[in-house]
Amino acid sequence: MDRPVASDDPSLDASTRVLDDDRSFPQSRTAASGWAAAMLPLGGVAAVWATAIAWWPTLPPQIPLHFDGSGVPDRWGPASVANWFMLPFIATWIAALVGGVGVFLPALARTWPGLVNVPQKKRWMALSPDARVRTIDPVRWLLGLVGLLVNGAWLWILWGTRWVAMDPDPANPTRTLGGVGLVLVLVGVMLAGVLLATLRMRTLVLREGGSADPPSDVAGAGLVARDP
Repeated sequence: MDRPVASDDPSLDASTRVLDDDRSFPQSRTAASGWAAAMLPLGGVAAVWATAIAWWPTLPPQIPLHFDGSGVPDRWGPASVANWFMLPFIATWIAALVGGVGVFLPALARTWPGLVNVPQKKRWMALSPDARVRTIDPVRWLLGLVGLLVNGAWLWILWGTRWVAMDPDPANPTRTLGGVGLVLVLVGVMLAGVLLATLRMRTLVLREGGSADPPSDVAGAGLVARDP
């Protein structure tokens, strides 16, 4: 029977070209996945801004501007626009940076692959540009997850700042932002994400590398490989 294999025939639409081991998928799907991952930090920063704007009218005259390692405020200041909205501005810059890297990573993988640090680097460099882009999909999702988690931390800081500021007694020991425990949890989740993304990308590189060199009889046969 006939099986479709990878082909360079320009008459075939790119979305219909498949490998004989069914390991490729349309470029449109890869692009959509990358943009969805880039939207995660942008969605997080939108939540940060919405929260900051909603709580702005409810703030007391003074708010904590800095917390020590135990979550106790050690510096206070006026609830000005600059002091309250500084955190959303920082969140915006970080989201733009993380999302931008995720968006432009495919261009680096296609044009300047030497700048991308990946597992199985030599095997990855030997892949076609399209194959290299497919294998970095886990990294793009990791960047989106990191951006989302960081924005979650900003939301936590906003909530804690308002929570402490609303107490009429600034010395109340029960009104704290909390210790470094949540920070350690976030770092642990990020490190776990890095490990999983690295292992997944390594698997994809090995799969794509195995499909990159078809047998000589198939490579010269054209569109169709026929089973004996």
